[in-house]
Amino acid sequence: DATESDLFSLFNGVGKVANAEIVSHKDTERSKGFGFVWMTTIDEAKRAVTELHDRDFMGRKLVVSGARSNGPTG
Repeated sequence: DATESDLFSLFNGVGKVANAEIVSHKDTERSKGFGFVWMTTIDEAKRAVTELHDRDFMGRKLVVSGARSNGPTG
């Protein structure tokens, strides 16, 4: 039941959020149960992982991890 605004508010409590997006099924538009939050700095992203991972949020435990990169694609 969480909205992108809910995620934005939660993560904004630990740093500045650039964007928050909940992933939805394209046919039903129902949430797939996960999303992405972009923080403005790496330090804020690390703080979000430390402070929010395993925290209860709207009746569910959050799994918060840093993005994994495959390196430059150029």
